[in-house]
Amino acid sequence: MTPFGKDIRHRWLLEEDIHFLNHGSFGACPRDVLVAQSEWRSKMEMQPVKFFTVDGPEGLKRAKKMLADFIGAKDENTVFVENATTGINAVVRSFMPSFQPGDELL
Repeated sequence: MTPFGKDIRHRWLLEEDIHFLNHGSFGACPRDVLVAQSEWRSKMEMQPVKFFTVDGPEGLKRAKKMLADFIGAKDENTVFVENATTGINAVVRSFMPSFQPGDELL
């Protein structure tokens, strides 16, 4: 069984008396993610042009492939979006021509 709750609390910097439930909107990042973010920022600061033209795009491609594999999707059908609202908007707009007056989207 995958640990959760108090068993993984130590992976976040959250104060002990906080019961944080809103990881979707303003998520507190796990410590491992904060370390990875710092490594990527350092990489960017050391060679900004190379980062934005080579390292960053290659890293995103690798991450997208890993995500696609993880969720069982095709790499070419997987994209990153700015946030959940942007993603839902893109999906709904892709179906717009097929909606008819009176249709309901739930």
